[in-house]
Amino acid sequence: MNISETLARQIRFIVERAVAPAQTSIYDLLDPSSKSVVLGTPGEDDEYSYLPSWGHESGWKQNFVSTGSSSIDDSLNGGFAKGMISELVGESATGKTQFCLYVTVCTALGLPAENQHPKPSSYLRGGKGKSVALITSKGRTAAQHMVSRMVEIAQQLLRLWFEQPSVPDTHVDELVEKGIKLLLGNVFLACTNTFESAEHVLCYILPGLVSRKMFSLSAFELLVLDSVPPLLQEDVHENILSDSPASQHSVRASRLHALACFLKRLAFGAGDAASMAVIVVNHVHDAFLHDAALIRRALACGELPYGSLDHDAMQSVIQHKASLPLAYTPQAAHFSGLLAYVPYAKHYASSSHSIEADINCLKMAQLGLVWTNCINARFLLAHVRCPNKIQLPARRFRVVFSPTCAQPAPPEVLFTITRKGIEVL
Repeated sequence: MNISETLARQIRFIVERAVAPAQTSIYDLLDPSSKSVVLGTPGEDDEYSYLPSWGHESGWKQNFVSTGSSSIDDSLNGGFAKGMISELVGESATGKTQFCLYVTVCTALGLPAENQHPKPSSYLRGGKGKSVALITSKGRTAAQHMVSRMVEIAQQLLRLWFEQPSVPDTHVDELVEKGIKLLLGNVFLACTNTFESAEHVLCYILPGLVSRKMFSLSAFELLVLDSVPPLLQEDVHENILSDSPASQHSVRASRLHALACFLKRLAFGAGDAASMAVIVVNHVHDAFLHDAALIRRALACGELPYGSLDHDAMQSVIQHKASLPLAYTPQAAHFSGLLAYVPYAKHYASSSHSIEADINCLKMAQLGLVWTNCINARFLLAHVRCPNKIQLPARRFRVVFSPTCAQPAPPEVLFTITRKGIEVL
């Protein structure tokens, strides 16, 4: 039009002011005759929504990755949700890594949970299974042990499926060996010891693998990061800023946020890539006197999730001499896993073990509220200190918070670790 850039910008501003909608206040919303309110119904755009339809039963199970256990799947209302970051948190030797490896094997081979039929993608029906990305921050030696453990789990599970009258004994070893090769081909393992190496894997290497297997039968369905805290060691970023605690916390918070963004981008799926479930492993640290007083108050007020103690035990808690914090603090304690760390009341029914022993050794999730706000779901793994008539070393699985666990579910699931992986008690 042979006009200057300044004049063109002024013309654009005039047009924008002319076509801008009128400002709307809450009083306009109460007046049905107001012309400033755009008519329409809240649900008329639902058919164009790009979000997964969580509430439709037909596609419900397609939005979840099974844990390999029907009892734990019921507790999670379907399994680990795709498009979300699910965290497993617990102290040492509670089975966090073993749990992840069991889910990895079942996903890579398409093995169903108990009492369920194999999916078409399952190796048991001639399928290719699904691809899994496994990222470990524990070093190459730990990675080798993880591979050996996955092979052991797969051998045990496949033999349970194939050792039946319809399968000749001479073919069992051949079928198991073929399944092991499929497992090793579907699991992609990366060792990351620093945040920078994890960033490189999540931003460059893994998206390339996802895009190459996007339209194959064994597309990616699961990403496991074991674990997050080693990626944020103090010596990693001590030279980036000054040595002040505020600077270190700032770098730590920014890296946690960046890590969550990388994981969510992969979880939701970019472009034509399908969504996948993301599982991260976190550690715990000790809780102290203030937190113990918070637990006592929660028990006394009936704020502890999934039931309460009997009358005598509750009276002993109320009579305990302790300064109680304000009532609004149980919300933060719930999201940190502090309230869920106390075992379910039935564990104390026929045992000499007292609740004071558990209150005095409380744990809560590491990485603080910054990381809690970055994840979508948190699940607690803990030891069962007073297993009722259970001879094997038992662990318990409990939902701390999850947006997909809205329906009534078992308060917690007890399980043990065997050669074939996770076995519910």
